[in-house]
Amino acid sequence: MSQIQQLLHERVRFGPIWEYIWPSGIGPRVAELALMLINPYPWSAPLEEVRLKK
Repeated sequence: MSQIQQLLHERVRFGPIWEYIWPSGIGPRVAELALMLINPYPWSAPLEEVRLKK
């Protein structure tokens, strides 16, 4: 069994998967949408600037 595992380890190709996520201040609990607060940048304002509804 270890020979099969060694062959698989040597022959299988893999690559990292990158998931670019930008935290966005949108949702039902957010008082003001944080997208496009910094013009002309399409991403959200820093999370320190996000205000929640009371």
